[in-house]
Amino acid sequence: MHETSDIIVKSQLSTVVRYVSAKGSVEERFLHFTDVSSDRTANGLLRHALKVLCDLDCTGKLVAQTYDGAAVMAGKHGGLQAKVRQHCTSATFIHFYAHKVNLVSSQSASFVKQVKVFFTSLAGFSSFFGRSTKRTHALD
Repeated sequence: MHETSDIIVKSQLSTVVRYVSAKGSVEERFLHFTDVSSDRTANGLLRHALKVLCDLDCTGKLVAQTYDGAAVMAGKHGGLQAKVRQHCTSATFIHFYAHKVNLVSSQSASFVKQVKVFFTSLAGFSSFFGRSTKRTHALD
């Protein structure tokens, strides 16, 4: 699971499961986005995680969980990973290292003037169009 804000500043939680099929191959499936704007606490995210696990009937089968380093997700005592492990004792927490690679890439790119200008301009588009229904309609 990974939470991020979308263009209208709504917090979206993406949920993906990875499993071993009956044939022994590793499969990965995106399940859905969930609006978590109203409660982004570890307990709120836990309710979501447990619902997904119960819906898939795999609470007893969960062996790993991966999140970024945010305290709400990876916190040793109060983070989502610790709370999930109270319900699924075999669910080892593994840090999602692709997130670190993304952060390093972003930080590195910010030192190249042309790249910095490009991404600053790109980020400005969402503000420009998002703050005016007239502009948003024209873009659509």
